[in-house]
Amino acid sequence: MPLRMIDHPVMLLPFILLAVSFVLGGDVGWALMALAFWLVVYISLTGDARIERGRIVVRIGRPVPLARKEVPLDEVVEVIKLPSASGIRLIEQFQRPWVPLGSFATGIFIGILFLYRGEFYGVLWIYVSILSLLNFLFRPSEKRNRVLASLIVSLASALALLYLGYLEFVLVIALYGFFDAIFVNENGQDAVIIRTERERIVLLGESTSTESFIEEIKSLLAGGSNVPAP
Repeated sequence: MPLRMIDHPVMLLPFILLAVSFVLGGDVGWALMALAFWLVVYISLTGDARIERGRIVVRIGRPVPLARKEVPLDEVVEVIKLPSASGIRLIEQFQRPWVPLGSFATGIFIGILFLYRGEFYGVLWIYVSILSLLNFLFRPSEKRNRVLASLIVSLASALALLYLGYLEFVLVIALYGFFDAIFVNENGQDAVIIRTERERIVLLGESTSTESFIEEIKSLLAGGSNVPAP
């Protein structure tokens, strides 16, 4: 999976559209809800960060970027790699922690609205929103606590669906929670922190993606820059 930026304000756009869809209702509301869903898919699968023409280029969405950020390498003060076994909470590293927190709060709010309208998939919205936030709240080294939290949230969501009478979705929650716990226990996300004099950019990705990104930066900076990189 390529490196991606989590705390860009555009990440809130799908959740804002969802909230507006509840206010408007009708055909327009359903259209906005569908648009929000496909925006989430598009943003999740197509964001990346690359080195292009001596600049770090971060895109939210490809081939049509919803947002684009460029940082010249000569403005970079420090580049740090946080391995998935580090003892640092990712939420503490974001320049704009209110973006993932806002996505979480909006997801919970939407889930509650669904439940208020008697629609059971509000439980699913709340469940996924909580699981997504757990990745940022726990230190990567706290895998046991993260797995335990995932199992507790999955159990509570499954019991809620069981109480509402949707037995088929209890199995969905059980399988999702099981695979989430296995993934967290076996894998992790590395983070690359790029610090300039004005801001801090946090990129998340698999170890292979972060390693190749760091190596490319190091090779470009080797020509005389004093920017420290691991």
